[in-house]
Amino acid sequence: MRRLLLVATLFLAGCGQQLPKPECDPAQTPESVLTCDEAVRAALGALPNGHPPITRIQFGYGSLTPSFFVRSYPAGDQPTYGYVVFTWANGSRRQYVGLAVYHGQLTVGEPAPY
Repeated sequence: MRRLLLVATLFLAGCGQQLPKPECDPAQTPESVLTCDEAVRAALGALPNGHPPITRIQFGYGSLTPSFFVRSYPAGDQPTYGYVVFTWANGSRRQYVGLAVYHGQLTVGEPAPY
């Protein structure tokens, strides 16, 4: 019975988990094309169902993989890149989700090892 209670508690904690407050890039300004909140919401939507509980969320500007969005852009007309890193409670390898905003359109990548 005790084991069943422990399993049920862990299951419920994972379903309705309280997300940690995101650590946002200090370069964000009120005029930023991609905001921390927008990036985190989009990246959370890219995570698979049943992922482990999240203990840390970090947002930064830039691209971790230059080939993430392979496309040629006119000079001076570059997208805004960002990424969100997730740290898992179970100690498994962290993952990130890359994002790009180009002419107001947000593109969200797939989760990848960080």
